[in-house]
Amino acid sequence: MCPGSSLRIAVFALPIALAGLSLHASASGAQALLPPGFTDELVVAGLRYSPSMAYLPDDRILVVEKYDARIRLVVNGVLLPAPIAVIDSVRHTPESGVLGICVDPGWPARPYAYIFYNHSGGQYIRIARYTAVGDVAFTSDGNFTLDLSSRHLVFADLPDNDVIHNGGSLRFGPDGMLYVSLGDDSQHCRAVLKEHLQGKILRVDVAGLPDGPGGPPTLADITPADNPFVSDPSPTARLVWAYGLRNPYSFQVDPPTGQLVIADVGGSFWEEVSLQTEPGQNFGWPSFEGPMNTGLFCPVLEGPTSVPPIYAYDRTQFCCGAAIITSPRYRRMGGPWQFPAEYEGDVFVSDVGEGILRRVHFNGTAWELADSVAGQPNALNWGIEMVGVTDYYLHPDGSLYYLRYARYFQNETGAIRRIRYVSTVGVPPATQPRMAFAPPAPAPARSRVTLAFTSAESGPIRLRIFDLAGRELRRVIEDRAFPAGRHTREWDLRDESGRPVASGVYLARLEAGGTGLARRILVVR
Repeated sequence: MCPGSSLRIAVFALPIALAGLSLHASASGAQALLPPGFTDELVVAGLRYSPSMAYLPDDRILVVEKYDARIRLVVNGVLLPAPIAVIDSVRHTPESGVLGICVDPGWPARPYAYIFYNHSGGQYIRIARYTAVGDVAFTSDGNFTLDLSSRHLVFADLPDNDVIHNGGSLRFGPDGMLYVSLGDDSQHCRAVLKEHLQGKILRVDVAGLPDGPGGPPTLADITPADNPFVSDPSPTARLVWAYGLRNPYSFQVDPPTGQLVIADVGGSFWEEVSLQTEPGQNFGWPSFEGPMNTGLFCPVLEGPTSVPPIYAYDRTQFCCGAAIITSPRYRRMGGPWQFPAEYEGDVFVSDVGEGILRRVHFNGTAWELADSVAGQPNALNWGIEMVGVTDYYLHPDGSLYYLRYARYFQNETGAIRRIRYVSTVGVPPATQPRMAFAPPAPAPARSRVTLAFTSAESGPIRLRIFDLAGRELRRVIEDRAFPAGRHTREWDLRDESGRPVASGVYLARLEAGGTGLARRILVVR
């Protein structure tokens, strides 16, 4: 074994010998095979090697195309034909290019997109902020572009000495901080040394960066005061949120808890997914790969005992390379397509090369592979035919969206798809819904919004407003009895203490008779 060996097949880019896979590809189609009651639906097709996507609060989608360095925009489920930006000076290798994207949590008041890419001018990674111009608030056709002249560098020279192990994900947490994943850059021992940024997830404060072009700021200017190593003598260590990682290409933030779900691509034997429950945790690489002690010796090892993964699987069983990808923790938000209650808090993990989809469940004391459900493809895999999936997004309506980078590495086979729970087994027929929740009006809302609902029977109603992190902001109706019929209430866009809420997206959740429905409210100040 060589613990530091690179991924045997660069699953994000290398063209596999398609002749050996063509029969399998033609026989299987693009739709995932899932348990009964779940459906896999196409949203957008025709993407060119797209590793990352970002959802805007109004359901528009930004997608990066890795090799072409193009940023694409999806409006009302349609992929606009022209890119909204083409990033310049991008370094292209099997694991390099434009890798990650996210949008500012203050959108549309802060109309910023953040891009992670390998720079062609040297051996380094850049993270840049671009300003959107056009119909940012989605009051007309929803089209906008990214102004390339507005580029503001957040980082200009993150280490990129090798062409592999780049990490590449960008996420904002419920705390408003930007989280950045970086691979070990084939410098394995640096993953556990906090003064080096390889093999880390960084936590960065970008809220104070000025508008317009510029940067990069000093590290002190973007270091949150509550980062775990903020007292370390090394300025780079003060940015570290998690360390001891090999190639955490895929990670997700759980809004209710702020915890990170981290998928770390393995070397020779194990793929693993970990849950970061405390700031500053060490996840063991290079001393551990999954549950296995690698025996790799580093001259200096720092920090506490490493945190084991919540789930790991043997990558040697796969024919076509392996690379783990994680979904967010599944959270039920009252939408019409939400999964059954037993899925609450679960993590789905898939493999880019093999196309498996597994469900990992917390049983109250420990994490484990979830028990099989009737009709799933086999005992291990909750789903199959998920080849090439590189990103996930949990929609408030309960759907689990996913991004396919490419199908069997063929160009223009990338797609956005969604998994929905549509089963009506055990639900008695009804002549009308027990409750209906109309779209909030006006949209967007600037000073107040009307919330209209209809109940088929009398009883207590609860109507509350939440932010996207799941925090309750306002109780519009609290367990008050209403007769059957149509009712309206207004929300004045203020929280419980009377303070106006900022521009952004909020959730109105209506509950009655054991039924919950949710609607999004876009606020523009």
